[in-house]
Amino acid sequence: MRKIIFIIMVGMLITLTAASAQAHMLWFNTNQHKADPGETVWIEIGWGHKYPRHEAINEGWVESIYALAPDGQKVTVEKIFPAFYRFTPTTKGTYRIIANLKSGFLSITKQGHKLGSKKDVTDVVSCFQYIMNAKGLIEVGGKKDGFSQESGRPLEIVPLKDPAGLEVGDTLPVKVMFRGKPLAGAKVQGIYSGFKTDEKKHWAVEEETDAEGIVHVKLSAKGQWLLKTGHKTPYPDKAEADEYSYSTSLTLGI
Repeated sequence: MRKIIFIIMVGMLITLTAASAQAHMLWFNTNQHKADPGETVWIEIGWGHKYPRHEAINEGWVESIYALAPDGQKVTVEKIFPAFYRFTPTTKGTYRIIANLKSGFLSITKQGHKLGSKKDVTDVVSCFQYIMNAKGLIEVGGKKDGFSQESGRPLEIVPLKDPAGLEVGDTLPVKVMFRGKPLAGAKVQGIYSGFKTDEKKHWAVEEETDAEGIVHVKLSAKGQWLLKTGHKTPYPDKAEADEYSYSTSLTLGI
């Protein structure tokens, strides 16, 4: 058991070291963004910094994954493999799929990046506690109820229009919420499957939220989209860490 835990922690150290430098993300890939009641929906967890697929998420990294029905009730999601899950919606409306990465501390030291807080690691230059989650939307039965509901995560991207009803060329307004309040000045980045990145352009969309926490995303392509944002706040015990680092994503289809 100790050997297994050690292997997992070493793997997380390598991955999170890269995450701090290359902005790792957590997101969902699904086989569909619309379904019928009783139809199985397959879900893949995306991890890394190359969308839509990069690195495999390992066993033990995800703290929780579940679906929220249109009425807010939690629905069990069945794990097939560490990165693959499935669930069967039973009612009409928009289901929200939620995944939470296990939180922890990452320290930047003179020797490199190490897992652990200032109390665990020596020669720390800076340290943060990472809190990361992902959300995906599945519209069931052609009914739109539930797409704009918040899901209780600290940092969250909330669509203000039903994404499943939009077409290429339309604009999707989304609101970034932090602790239940609109977050102004948050950078929202967006990319779609098939987008060609280069040295100058890594995202199809890069915008900042206005005073109401809203940004308008121009949907320039059909298919699956990923929107992401982050936020940092001071950590209360400077002897342990310098800040909290929150990141979240929203996966949707048009």
